[in-house]
Amino acid sequence: MRTYDLLDRSIQSTMTSLLGASLLLGGCFSPDPSRPGGNEGSSSVGSSDGSDGPEDTTAGTGDGPPDDCGNGVLDEGEECDLGDGNVDNGGCTSECRLGVCGDGLLYIGQEDCDDGAETATCNADCTTASCGDGVLNATAGETCDDGGDSASCNADCSAASCGDGILNAAAGETCDAGTGNAESGACLPSCQAASCGDGFVQAGVEECDGDPANGTCDACLLTCTPDFDDCNGDTADGCELQLCGGTCDAPGSVTGMVVFDYTGMEQQLVIPGCVSTVTIEALGASGGSTAIGPGLGGLGGQASGELMVSPGDVLYVYVGQHGADSSGGDAGVPGSFNGGGSGGTSIGGATQPGGAAGGGASDVRFGGTALGDRILVAAGGGGSGGGTQSYATDGGAGGGLTGGPGLSYISGIGFEAQGGTQAAGGAAGSYAYGVMATPGALGLGGDGAGEGYSGGGGGGGGYYGGGGGSCHFESGGGGGSSYVGGVVNGMTNAGVHSGDGQVVISW
Repeated sequence: MRTYDLLDRSIQSTMTSLLGASLLLGGCFSPDPSRPGGNEGSSSVGSSDGSDGPEDTTAGTGDGPPDDCGNGVLDEGEECDLGDGNVDNGGCTSECRLGVCGDGLLYIGQEDCDDGAETATCNADCTTASCGDGVLNATAGETCDDGGDSASCNADCSAASCGDGILNAAAGETCDAGTGNAESGACLPSCQAASCGDGFVQAGVEECDGDPANGTCDACLLTCTPDFDDCNGDTADGCELQLCGGTCDAPGSVTGMVVFDYTGMEQQLVIPGCVSTVTIEALGASGGSTAIGPGLGGLGGQASGELMVSPGDVLYVYVGQHGADSSGGDAGVPGSFNGGGSGGTSIGGATQPGGAAGGGASDVRFGGTALGDRILVAAGGGGSGGGTQSYATDGGAGGGLTGGPGLSYISGIGFEAQGGTQAAGGAAGSYAYGVMATPGALGLGGDGAGEGYSGGGGGGGGYYGGGGGSCHFESGGGGGSSYVGGVVNGMTNAGVHSGDGQVVISW
């Protein structure tokens, strides 16, 4: 409770009253010469009958104001006495009590209110109760009052808590939707406003927030990786279905096989969905045979292996062409598709005709269409020399890692064309009357020699081609070399296939 400045005024009034009483008493003690002994030994005023005097009636009863309250004199039991100035709305009440906060009496000019205790409208310090006044008033329903927003108290004098539905910036909140706070809503459970990049997908606004499975999220819009789709419409699980080349309603198969036969041009395979590894099996084309005698074209080689791929990758396929047989006369024959060398011309006519063409290689290319992009090659066989009725002039077999040599009717003296290797083309047959045979090269079989008796056979195509055969001694062309350096688990076999080449890709 407060005691106001009236206390000082009351003390001054009390001191004045005591001084007047002292003077009055002093007058009563003046000497009386008519009384025996004067006033010696007399210290009090008595009655005429010798009693102690009349009974004191100035003391209060204790149940109300003192009996003399209001006489302007501070008597025993009084806290103040201003006489006619005693008022219940002032500093000294009608009961001679000091006006203090909590006495239930409004002290005008000092108190806003006084209900005798804290009430819903009046604080315990006698100020008018109002949320935001900085005074906690539990009777008014306040749980706190910090004079405004604080980290622990809302502006409405309730305790601050995220989720209470009251925005409290001082507590770090940017929103508070109460029970409406949700990870998919505009206001998160942390009382932070939803935004792109917060890791939560806002329903009806964002498709994603953070990269989902099998897709990307740019500006909170979902983009699925190739061959995946959000088939269930729930972006929370990303692009959940791999289509395997099909659709959401009819996904494709995870197994398959494509057979590529000779067409004379490049062919392609786009890797379907769900495929990560393919197996490649390739057969090179055989070389052409002579029109007379026992001379045969060399058989094509075989190559196989596995390749790691991704959906959408493109494989470029080249299937070798069977080498053309000898013309049966002086004319040579052109080379075959994908590297088979041409058969040389002759001047021997039908009995010693021109040479046959080498067979083309079959290969698969990845990342481009140049020879350097080949990952697997099955070699072509060499073409037969023009030959005679009596002597075999077979073309060399397609490799293996190394192609076989062509045959000559006088073999073993160094006239035979050689097969290609992993590092170089095969050497050409070394004897000719007119047009010299050419050696094999990267991807190309050499051309057979011409303008002699019986034309030389063309070299087989391959990683490196076989050399062209010589003429006069009727040499077959060398076989090309196979290659598996761009695959895993690669294998090759020499001289296993007749006719046009073939490539089979399976998964």
